[in-house]
Amino acid sequence: MKKKRMLNRIFAFLTAATLALPVGMASSATASNWTDTEYYKDYSGDGGDVYTEWRQKQDSSSVYICHQGSVDVFAAVLVSGYNGIYSGSNGMYGKGSYVGVPTGQGFYIINYVAESFKSDYNKGNYKYIRLALCPTTHNQCSLYGVWSPDSI
Repeated sequence: MKKKRMLNRIFAFLTAATLALPVGMASSATASNWTDTEYYKDYSGDGGDVYTEWRQKQDSSSVYICHQGSVDVFAAVLVSGYNGIYSGSNGMYGKGSYVGVPTGQGFYIINYVAESFKSDYNKGNYKYIRLALCPTTHNQCSLYGVWSPDSI
């Protein structure tokens, strides 16, 4: 009788654990930082960049941006974390790699921030990103739209 009761308890525990597994997986899948944040930046026309605020990067998806305004922009992903700030090649390191973002369209920027520096001892320590924005023309203008570090 004791053996049967013990087997019933084990079976009940395993059943409960199996049923709880999809719930845990669903909650971790929705942990991304995909909520759009508005940006509005005045551009002086000096040829430099303007920056969004720092936001946490939580998964390996692309950065999302929907830029508005009268001119297209070039955008680069900047990362920050353990040992300073790096820019460049789609959010990795180097001299900066900007991608053209057309006005009025949702656009995804591929980056490797979540996987950061695969061959580097700092892997996974770069958790925050922001965008560097530069209009395609160097005239005074306003840059605005929405962006998110992670996409759906």
